[in-house]
Amino acid sequence: EISDAYQLAEGLASKPWGNFVLTNDIDMSGYLAENPWDWGTGTNNSDIRALFNVTFAGTLDGRGHSILNVTSTAGIIDRWENVVIREISSTGVIKNLHMQVSLGVKATEFDRALLFGNMYGTIENCFFEIDVQTDSTWGYYGTAALYRVSDTTVVKNTAFYIPEPVDFRLMCASTAESKEGRFENVAYIYGNFNY
Repeated sequence: EISDAYQLAEGLASKPWGNFVLTNDIDMSGYLAENPWDWGTGTNNSDIRALFNVTFAGTLDGRGHSILNVTSTAGIIDRWENVVIREISSTGVIKNLHMQVSLGVKATEFDRALLFGNMYGTIENCFFEIDVQTDSTWGYYGTAALYRVSDTTVVKNTAFYIPEPVDFRLMCASTAESKEGRFENVAYIYGNFNY
């Protein structure tokens, strides 16, 4: 059972195969003030610094609760891949969760992902608020919620709410062996939305 940001961070870091349930809403602001999420200056895959730099293989059940104020202190960043969780394996499940993410990204001709890097598992019954700012002349080109999907990827009954960018994508790429992931009842919502 997870009741605060410190337990969430410790649980994912020490037991990324574990099964976690939220017992209440979690505000990440205090934790991130003490442990800043800053990706540095690299621009290639060898320098990815995810908030949770793990391959998550367990279950995170929000039970309808929220993870709030997931925000980088890096300002507008120029990164290859900027993610909350580096990878979700084929056995990883995130469900029944509302997550609020706010990031600044300098989009270029390279792909950018903001929620999950390699997303090979399951996301179901979730609502993601993704507030993205940019100072790039490229706008939000190449920016997506997920980086790579495969034939084990399942995203269902999930909504992604993006207040501003109109060229924001669901995913950047798929694996070479992948024919397709499975997406069911997935909504992308742009602009003003009162949930």
